[in-house]
Amino acid sequence: MLISCNEVGFEEANIEALCRIGDSTKKVKGRTKGYIGEKGIGFKSVFKVANVVHISSKGYKFRLDRRCMLGMIAPIFEDFPPENLIDELRTQIDRKQTQLILELLRKSEFDDISNELKKIKPQILLFLHKIRKLIIHTPEEDVQFEIQRDIEDKDLDRKETATLTTTFLQGDKKTKERYLIVRRVGRVSVKDDRRENVKVAEAILAFPLDEQGRPVAHSQDTYAYLPINDYGFNVSCFFSNFSNL
Repeated sequence: MLISCNEVGFEEANIEALCRIGDSTKKVKGRTKGYIGEKGIGFKSVFKVANVVHISSKGYKFRLDRRCMLGMIAPIFEDFPPENLIDELRTQIDRKQTQLILELLRKSEFDDISNELKKIKPQILLFLHKIRKLIIHTPEEDVQFEIQRDIEDKDLDRKETATLTTTFLQGDKKTKERYLIVRRVGRVSVKDDRRENVKVAEAILAFPLDEQGRPVAHSQDTYAYLPINDYGFNVSCFFSNFSNL
């Protein structure tokens, strides 16, 4: 499994955080809002489906191997891409990007991940602040999701809107969906010792619109950064602290 990102690349602190338990560069001292990335264990979840992960970013090239003593936290420096990489993936390597290669445990993991990737919907981009384009390749389908935001849409009384474009790369078929975005910030009612300075949480509602800007009523998912479930709402919902709002 190949994961690529056109970010600026890892700094030394990012590498150290990947190779430790309980350390995260996403921690922001004194922050008053936000609920992600402070535990320092998220990356280790790759070892549930893979024995080895190869990493290349901004000159750093190494692997983490759970089969070795301390292999999940002790980096083994190597060339990238690894010699045993299949040709199909080798043609997709871009040395200018941050890239991770997961050597999956079994075909069952490959099938499960492939099935989950096919379930991802473009609406996820409504609630991911930094990602503007997401391209997903599976054996059956290549699809691209892209978002274009308009903070003051003149066609909708200068309200915030977003347009989602889905492109099926194999047939070059495109679909577009437009959403009205409503944001609300509320105070957190339940204190969490891990986030003692966090006092507010944001809720975002995304209302689907037709080409004339009229509401379109159909069931939408609820998100807390990632999809939670379909609760029957005719609006996509995002809660930065789902349990406390």
